[in-house]
Amino acid sequence: MNEQHKTIICRKIKELRKQYGYTQLEVATLLNMSQNTYSDMESGKTKIDIERLYQIAQLYNISISELLPPPPQIKLQSPFTAEIKLSKILLRTFSL
Repeated sequence: MNEQHKTIICRKIKELRKQYGYTQLEVATLLNMSQNTYSDMESGKTKIDIERLYQIAQLYNISISELLPPPPQIKLQSPFTAEIKLSKILLRTFSL
């Protein structure tokens, strides 16, 4: 996980905690960890493993995907796009 993704996840769990009106201690207690450990997770000092993400998602009744950054946009080219480009090149080349 890169730093930007970690920052997004940490920001989201902090926003959710505040939205629900919880303190760090309350969330830590609900997740069965110390307040310091939770604080370190929220600030990005500690990695958040998948089990913890699942617990956090359950706590707020959301899916894990809502805690994660959006997937990168990948522009896929249709195989036909390449054929059309080739056809245009051939037409220009042979129509001279």
